[in-house]
Amino acid sequence: MKKSIASVLTVAALAALFGGCNYEVPLVDSGAAKPVDDALLGVWHAVPAEGGEQATPQVALVQKFSANAYLIQYPVQVKDSLYFRGYRVEIAGKPYLQIQLIGTEKGPVKEVDRKYDLAWYAIDGDGMEMRLLNTKVVPRTGGADAMMKAFLENKASPELFGDVFRFKRPGQ
Repeated sequence: MKKSIASVLTVAALAALFGGCNYEVPLVDSGAAKPVDDALLGVWHAVPAEGGEQATPQVALVQKFSANAYLIQYPVQVKDSLYFRGYRVEIAGKPYLQIQLIGTEKGPVKEVDRKYDLAWYAIDGDGMEMRLLNTKVVPRTGGADAMMKAFLENKASPELFGDVFRFKRPGQ
């Protein structure tokens, strides 16, 4: 029973991470995208919450789409995969990953459903941590200028980003 609860919680958390795009507009325009960070590329296995196990590993695939863009598939090898466009941006001198939902295994999503999110990430060897922007700190409304103002006003706040999601490269 403990295994299945942990697995459900891991899947729910990762769905929130990759499927929970919250914003109608990007925080940073894609024209400001930085070159692809090769350290992000590849296969990433979700690390279950402490004490939990996954029945089926939840896997994200991050591929280079262009010099400044990623194609992200999550979850891999599971029906109902989601596809995202991602690009690195800098805000106040720090790197972030901005993502946009673009489709599912059934095809592209409607333009109205192409929501955005911003993720803080840190890679240490074969591990990665990622956190999504907290909608309680940076509201979904008001447009990009209001969102950026809220972000900059709260950039030192530990509440700026939500829960930590951890990933490892396979075999590690």
